[in-house]
Amino acid sequence: MCIRRTLSLGILNGFISGLGAATADSIYGGIAAFGITIISNFLLENQIYLHLIGGLFLMHLGYKTFKSLPAEKAAEINAKGLIGAYTSTLILTLTNPLTIMMFLGVFAGLGLGETTYSSACIIVLGVFIGSALWWLVLSSVTSCLIIFAF
Repeated sequence: MCIRRTLSLGILNGFISGLGAATADSIYGGIAAFGITIISNFLLENQIYLHLIGGLFLMHLGYKTFKSLPAEKAAEINAKGLIGAYTSTLILTLTNPLTIMMFLGVFAGLGLGETTYSSACIIVLGVFIGSALWWLVLSSVTSCLIIFAF
């Protein structure tokens, strides 16, 4: 979705979409780092519903993509479009509760089971920065490939 938005709407829209995913990763990383078992249990108990919602959302996006005609000129990016790009990617990423299991596994493997408040904050910040950098690199490379393709 980040690549598609970078191709059709520009690097800023693609990167903002990626920031939605980075925010969701940080939320799940925070849940794992702070050990909030109530929230993680809720997510795991309701993963079928969350997967269903995420699947329906992906089907909706796929249908819209399939039915849309190629743009004749580059789309103008506005604040509503960027907020929508961020929000849709955030919601889509949050519908994958297995992400929390990945973070729990990584943190356990690194021996981070018992963390202090300050170290948990640093971990969550690191998750966000790492994820945001990934989306920046992905949207930048995609944008550069467009420039060199023409």
